[in-house]
Amino acid sequence: MLSLFLTGLEANQDKSKCQQQFDDYKECKKKEREARLERNKSRSLFG
Repeated sequence: MLSLFLTGLEANQDKSKCQQQFDDYKECKKKEREARLERNKSRSLFG
């Protein structure tokens, strides 16, 4: 029973680790998109 509990706990930690990586990924993509929008904006201003 205890071993079952431990595997459940490990799976939970894996899940939160993945969630963290996913959040980081989303944050990174958001920054990339904003940077691209900024570049496009300045290009259209001077274009």
